[in-house]
Amino acid sequence: MMDEIRRPLPIIIICTLGFIEILLVILSIYTMPDHLIDSWYPPYLILSALILMACMIAFWHMQNWAIYSYTAFISINQMLLFHMGVFSFYSLIIPTIILILGCLALKNTEKQLS
Repeated sequence: MMDEIRRPLPIIIICTLGFIEILLVILSIYTMPDHLIDSWYPPYLILSALILMACMIAFWHMQNWAIYSYTAFISINQMLLFHMGVFSFYSLIIPTIILILGCLALKNTEKQLS
């Protein structure tokens, strides 16, 4: 019988915040006025939600690459938002919390392995 893997609290918080973020991305597709966005933006949001889902699943399985891929995705996404002129510091709140908790969890995981 396999031992049950105990997830650290930061991983549980990361995944909870990540899935909330995914819901907010999906809801934003339906709440944006059509005249303010380009036709490519809703498919981009769907792709973003899928990438976020992959990162959150990797976080849940405690894969180290999840923090790196999430960081790259958030960086590219924020640059795109800035280029479109819709960047706000409020859009960085959840990703920043996830990145801080993810780095702490990654550090603790590496410490336990050595």
